[in-house]
Amino acid sequence: MNGKKVAVGIVVGVVVVIGLIMFAVFAFFANNPTQQITEGPNEFTGQVIALEDERVLVVSGTDEELEGLTGEAVVDSGLPAIWFTVTIDQRDMIRVGDTVRVTHNQVAESYPGQSTAVTIEKQE
Repeated sequence: MNGKKVAVGIVVGVVVVIGLIMFAVFAFFANNPTQQITEGPNEFTGQVIALEDERVLVVSGTDEELEGLTGEAVVDSGLPAIWFTVTIDQRDMIRVGDTVRVTHNQVAESYPGQSTAVTIEKQE
């Protein structure tokens, strides 16, 4: 009888310790400010500056800042810019000079940034 009580006590103790460890891990990740919170797709609006096979360079800025800007000159401009990987259908619906709003995935930390387009909408 005493052996059963000790075994049950050990099992209960182990279960409690595992539960406390799991609670601490979940609490850490729930409140950790380094965790990126994404509530929906990101959006970026700008002008198409360059088109390549499966990529589109979109730069955000005023009409004066974007006038005459080429893909090579983007780095010198310092304007917000992202290369988006796109599908063939997405690429075929836009042209250089179009203003577009792109919903996209996370952006790689480079300049210009790099991401994958989810949707592309031409703006008037």
